[in-house]
Amino acid sequence: MDPMSETPLESELPQQPLLAHMQELRRRLMLAVGAWLGASVVCYGFVQDIYQSLAAPLRHAFGDEAGRRLMYTGLTEAFVVYLKTALWGGLILALPIFLYQIWAFLAPGLYPREKAIVRGFFMAGPVLFFMGIVLAYFGVIPLAWHFFLSFQSQEGLPIQIDPKMDDYFGLILQILLAFGIAFLLPLILAILIYRNVIGLDALKQYRRHVFVGILMVAAVITPPDVISQLALALPLWALFEGTLLVCAWLKRTDPNPIDPKRTDEEPRS
Repeated sequence: MDPMSETPLESELPQQPLLAHMQELRRRLMLAVGAWLGASVVCYGFVQDIYQSLAAPLRHAFGDEAGRRLMYTGLTEAFVVYLKTALWGGLILALPIFLYQIWAFLAPGLYPREKAIVRGFFMAGPVLFFMGIVLAYFGVIPLAWHFFLSFQSQEGLPIQIDPKMDDYFGLILQILLAFGIAFLLPLILAILIYRNVIGLDALKQYRRHVFVGILMVAAVITPPDVISQLALALPLWALFEGTLLVCAWLKRTDPNPIDPKRTDEEPRS
C-alpha cells in the first residue's frame, strides 16, 4: 500500500476544526431558533392580550372619549400584526436561551479574564435592555401619545385620528426597541474603555461632543418629537456619566488591560 495514500493533504488539515465549529454553530442556532418558534407559538395563544397591553397607553391617552378604536383596512392586516406581535413576544421570551447558546459557543475559546467580561455583558445586557423598554413604555410613550393627540381639533372641519393597527404596532415597536438598544451603548462603551480601545481621559475631555452625539442618536432612532428625544438623551447621558465612574473605579482596582497574547492564560479547549 502506498504510504502517501494514507497521509491527508495539508489543505484538509485546517478544515477539520473549522467544520467542527460550523457544526457546533449550526446546532446552537437550531436550538435558539427552535426556542424562538416555540415561544412564539405560546405567545400567539395570548396574542390579543399582548396586543391590548401594547395598545393600553393609547387607550389611556384617549381617556373616556367614545368611539375610539384601532382599525385595519386590509383583509390580512390584523393577522399579520398579530403574527408580528407573537414573533416579537417569542423572541423576548426566548432571549435567555439565545444568550446561553451564544455564551456556550464562545466560552471555550475565551481566556479566563475575557470570560468574565463576556459573562458580565450577558448578565448586564438584558437588564439594561429591559430598563430601556420599561422607561419607554411607562414614561415616554404616554407623554408622546398625549403630544401626538394634541394636534386633534374640533374647530371648523374636525381633525381626529383613527389609527391603523399596523402603523401603531410599528411605531410603538420602534420606540421600545430604540430605548432598549440605546441602553446597551454604555455597556459597549465600558468594554471598549476596559480594553483600552477608547481612552477614559479622552472621553472625559470631550464630554460636550459626546452629549451632542447622544442628541443626534436620540433624534435619529426616536419619533420626530422633542419629548421622545429628550426622554432618551437625558437617561443616556446619565448612563454615560455612570459608565465613566464605574470604569474609573475598575481602572483603579485592575489597571492592567486585557492582553489576549498573554501566555499565562490559556483558553479552555
